[in-house]
Amino acid sequence: MAIAIIFRILAIITDAVNTGLVVSRRSAIQPKLSAVSDIQSRDIYYNDPTCFGTQRIVDTVIDDLAYTIGVDRAALNVEAAAKGLVAGSYRTLTKPGEPMVAHLSTKDSLVPSSQEIGEIDVFEASWVLIIEKEAVYRRLARSEYYTRAAAGKGILITGKGYPDLSTRAFVRKIFEDSHRLGRALTFYALVDSDPDGMAIMSTYKYGSMAHTSQNGRLNITRLRWLGLRTSEVVTGASNNDDEALIRLTARDRKKIITMLSNNPVWMEEGPELEWRAELQQMLMLNLKAEIEILYDRDGGLEGWVDRKMESFSLQQDD
Repeated sequence: MAIAIIFRILAIITDAVNTGLVVSRRSAIQPKLSAVSDIQSRDIYYNDPTCFGTQRIVDTVIDDLAYTIGVDRAALNVEAAAKGLVAGSYRTLTKPGEPMVAHLSTKDSLVPSSQEIGEIDVFEASWVLIIEKEAVYRRLARSEYYTRAAAGKGILITGKGYPDLSTRAFVRKIFEDSHRLGRALTFYALVDSDPDGMAIMSTYKYGSMAHTSQNGRLNITRLRWLGLRTSEVVTGASNNDDEALIRLTARDRKKIITMLSNNPVWMEEGPELEWRAELQQMLMLNLKAEIEILYDRDGGLEGWVDRKMESFSLQQDD
């Protein structure tokens, strides 16, 4: 059955590249821009869902094929459907070098495919804020925080939870292109104070076990943890603020223990001792918190982010 799945995927990719079309049971014939346009892995799954069973199987086989051949997914002309959002002071250039679009509005834009971008020009941006939650991202995007931040203009990005490959590739391209142009942007992560938030931040910085063969070209090793921290929740919550202090669930506690025990990032001899201490503190206090509690803090969410970015800037100057 596994061999049949592999050959079925290869046949779909070959047909799409040769004809410029993807025939899917979900929709009729989907035209592509050119014969070498990328195919979304979601379209491959819907081409024959009975054969593949789940989308995860398709993604796993594609990753394994790329790894076995010694190339990345882009070389197979396959990409994952983008789910991430971006807004801020940047523009993308198509591969011939012509400006494609300037992103300077509150309108949410899907993260573009990195294979279709020749270069990302960050011109006025000085920071990138990666946000775990779509709702928090939209709040900052609607207020045009990326143009009004005390730290200067910047870029907002969300992967809507655990990031997809397209979002990670886009963030990495911003990182690489900004360094090549001599603009060293500061990359921040804003996640919930819970095990999933910490794991999401780790995915951006160190990668995921599901895509070990691609982590090296997707990771953002200079990512900084803006928050949220358990200590900030405890010290900033009022006595009557029941919503700020949320008890860990059984799943939360199990996930924390697994992360501390099995993942090299969180181990005692690992690279992130502060992250490890945070998880241990969550366990001891048996509580977690969500980013939304910052809405009611002094200066609101925007004021809190301003202060945190300023504190990081002062640390750099010391």
